[in-house]
Amino acid sequence: MNREQALDLMENNLDSQDQPLLGTFWYDKHNDELFGIRTVYADEIPFYESSLFTNKIKTSKLLHKTIWSKEHFRGKDKRFNGNYTLVPRGRIFEVENEGFVICVGSWIKDFPHVIDLVKDEFQLPDDVKVMIDSLGNGFDEEF
Repeated sequence: MNREQALDLMENNLDSQDQPLLGTFWYDKHNDELFGIRTVYADEIPFYESSLFTNKIKTSKLLHKTIWSKEHFRGKDKRFNGNYTLVPRGRIFEVENEGFVICVGSWIKDFPHVIDLVKDEFQLPDDVKVMIDSLGNGFDEEF
């Protein structure tokens, strides 16, 4: 890659800097921060059918369980010790023709300000919806 191609690539990347992201995260209550964040640009993923929503959706393919296992094995962040289902977590979806959804557990009721942290981190619009599910309440994703 020559210098001109590199500059073109950087310029194209600047255009996508504010695009919404899909992905997963955990919330660290003690440090009041998100961690274990995995993202992908929303426009890079196709919509697919899901029984969770009435319309087609898209989200990151990575599962919380997989991310947790890899990070636990790496051992660089002690927050990845223990049972991942007991740590507040969430996932960002885009629902076709409806917009973005932050899916979290009922833990969000005790930490409503986290919605703003998530909106900022994932570059989501103000009209994002919040859906409460079993994420981070001690329930395994497989059940």
